[in-house]
Amino acid sequence: MVAYLGAQPEDISFALLLTYAGIIAILPVQFRFLRYFELRAYLLLNIILAVVLNVFCVNCQDIHVFFALRFLQGILIGNTASCALTLIFTRLHSERAQAVGSAVFYGTILANTVLIGLVAGAVVNATDWRFTYNYLIGFQLLTLLMILLTMRSSSGHKPYPLYQIDWAGFIIIACTAVAFAYTMIFGSKYYWFADSRIVYSGLITVCGALLFCYSQWIRKRPLIYIRAFTYPNFILGLCLLAIYYGSKDSISLVYNYAGGVLKWSTATLQQW
Repeated sequence: MVAYLGAQPEDISFALLLTYAGIIAILPVQFRFLRYFELRAYLLLNIILAVVLNVFCVNCQDIHVFFALRFLQGILIGNTASCALTLIFTRLHSERAQAVGSAVFYGTILANTVLIGLVAGAVVNATDWRFTYNYLIGFQLLTLLMILLTMRSSSGHKPYPLYQIDWAGFIIIACTAVAFAYTMIFGSKYYWFADSRIVYSGLITVCGALLFCYSQWIRKRPLIYIRAFTYPNFILGLCLLAIYYGSKDSISLVYNYAGGVLKWSTATLQQW
């Protein structure tokens, strides 16, 4: 990808974080959509749009267009993940539904990360990297077929009207997340605040975060209930979540050590 799009390694990392920025931005709005649209039709729409975006990624010739596509893919990933959570939790009717549902959902995500990594590594080693999108489109079409065959077209739920959605808050949090990702990725490359680009992105991050918190505090129907951050148990939960994800993401250190020091590759692991 670096050679094909003329990008730098930091550009690829930034493109990855743009996906997470899209997920973060859409999740607060997402739950309003789930209360309005039929789940089956909504899933089908998101997967079809995801296939279209993957086709655009395969034929993309400009890194900046690729950035925009990655952000839009993050939005669709957030939509699909919310639908999956809804499907899991609505099928569990026991007192342990939250624990069982979370274990199934996040366990599946962690397992798929490893399995898809092996498939993608084998494809990249054997062919051009763009063929990974062809395999991804194949998986998405298979998912599309499964939804058509297994889900009912109507669930009979009463749609909740889509009014007074805080689209301004969505734009603010999206811009803030993108600016923060840019600062973190390109900061060390441009010697942090010695470069005007990092100064501007840092200012956008801080001002955007403050503006978002203020707007959510005064709005009648906010995207995020900011007052929850004043509850001790909520703060404790965030700390535990940070410890968990810090421990989970430390596996990347193992991958970097295996690839950079031990010179292991996906092909080597598959031979074992």
